[in-house]
Amino acid sequence: MSLTWPTLSACDASPAVFPEYFRMDSWETLPLTFDASALLGTGGQILSATAQLIQLNIGQDYTAGRYGPVQIDGTSMTQIVTQLVPRQRYRLVIQFTSDGLTVWAPYLIVECVA
Repeated sequence: MSLTWPTLSACDASPAVFPEYFRMDSWETLPLTFDASALLGTGGQILSATAQLIQLNIGQDYTAGRYGPVQIDGTSMTQIVTQLVPRQRYRLVIQFTSDGLTVWAPYLIVECVA
């Protein structure tokens, strides 16, 4: 699944992506890709990226749900999500630094339905 942003200004350092919510099952392993081209502009690059998958009912990073590090491919960042707990909600945050040394932290709400 590829995620994009609505029109943003530099003041929106932690924007929700579009669509803002995503539903998946506990048995699924899915790559979730954030396309940052709208934030970076022409020729912009991603220097580094990290992810957190916050389990919302306890407010802690659910590391078992992140398979491997964030993969950067041009202006896209992919985090593989897996092994979610049924009927729980998560906030996937990918924090990245651009070549203009701006730090962004877009997020997606992931709901595990079964």
